[in-house]
Amino acid sequence: MEKTKNIIILIDVYSNNGGASKVAMTYARKLREYGYNTFFVCNNVLHGEKCPNEVVVMNSVQNLVQFFRKNVIVAIHYFKAKQLLKERSIFGKVIEALYHVDVTPKILITVCQQPSYSRAILTPYEIKHSDMLIFIDKTAYNDPIYNFIPKDRKCWMYLLASKEMLQNAEEDKFVKKNYVSDESTIVFGRGSTLNKCPKDVITLYDKIRSSQDKRFVIVGVPEEQNWLTNIIAKREGHDIITYPLLPIKEYAEIVGSFDIMLYYIPKSSYSSIDGSLRMAFRLGVPVVLYGSPAIQESVIHGSTAFIAKNKEEFVYYAELLANDASLREKIGRNARKHYFDDAPDEYWVVKHKNIMEKVLKEVNNNSIHIPLIVSVKIYFIKNVSWALEALSKVIIKFCR
Repeated sequence: MEKTKNIIILIDVYSNNGGASKVAMTYARKLREYGYNTFFVCNNVLHGEKCPNEVVVMNSVQNLVQFFRKNVIVAIHYFKAKQLLKERSIFGKVIEALYHVDVTPKILITVCQQPSYSRAILTPYEIKHSDMLIFIDKTAYNDPIYNFIPKDRKCWMYLLASKEMLQNAEEDKFVKKNYVSDESTIVFGRGSTLNKCPKDVITLYDKIRSSQDKRFVIVGVPEEQNWLTNIIAKREGHDIITYPLLPIKEYAEIVGSFDIMLYYIPKSSYSSIDGSLRMAFRLGVPVVLYGSPAIQESVIHGSTAFIAKNKEEFVYYAELLANDASLREKIGRNARKHYFDDAPDEYWVVKHKNIMEKVLKEVNNNSIHIPLIVSVKIYFIKNVSWALEALSKVIIKFCR
């Protein structure tokens, strides 16, 4: 490890309740426990908020130049959470300041964009000046220049926080212990909200063949009449049971009763690991995944879950688990072990630290070249298309 352990953590706007601010501050504080000296620097603070004393506002290039002359910085880690012009962002000012001092710290950017956010926030300028880009919760699916970044200069991770879930003492009551169905019925289940429930999920459930009777339990269905309750009302028998959104303990009890979770959400959904899938992993319930790609890197196919490439495979893997109790136990126990081994509360902090230390050991990389035509496309996507969309709304409103 280098003698100098000074790290600067950057964020554009600090907010006590901002997700990116919390992530960046937690990272800065944890690095100190690992022996690093961290500086938390922002462009400004959300209006009216009182921030911690350790947050330093430096919104001019001149101040940053003075800072770099006084402190030998080995790494700069920028947590980007919003779209800003280069001259207005803290990152742009830092890069300009570095031109005036004789230091070449390693530069990392963590992209904190929400997966459901439809527009990219990374720019070719930021990529050019980065040694490593870290994408949280698969934000890369919305970024048009992601594929132009070399594999050795990008990575991703999930923030699998578990403190808001069950406490360990309570959790033990719900963890799956018996993978052989107590009844002569295999229980399939799914959670999440109704807007993430594809309309053909019942059709796929009906195609699953099991050596035992089967039942489908769906959580997150509003009590008022909706498309799902209409489908169920027309069916014969009572093999589909629905529940509304439930308190955490009641939900855990129901998920723990599933033999198999059918986690099928629309491909258009850029969801990351949500509560229902996390709960299944934590309670050792085997899962079959299909739909949005954002959830797939969290599992190991055939070991901690099954990933279906199409609807036929979704039915196939569901049948495979339904007819093999030992396989259900293997997948369920692997998923629970993987969840806790790979994602304790501080998992993402440690992974960020390891990535940074790896980058510190590497020789300087050449900047990433983004083709001009791609830069033009990005500009159109990020600016012109937005303007056209806004203009069309104005025209439609005017015509009415």
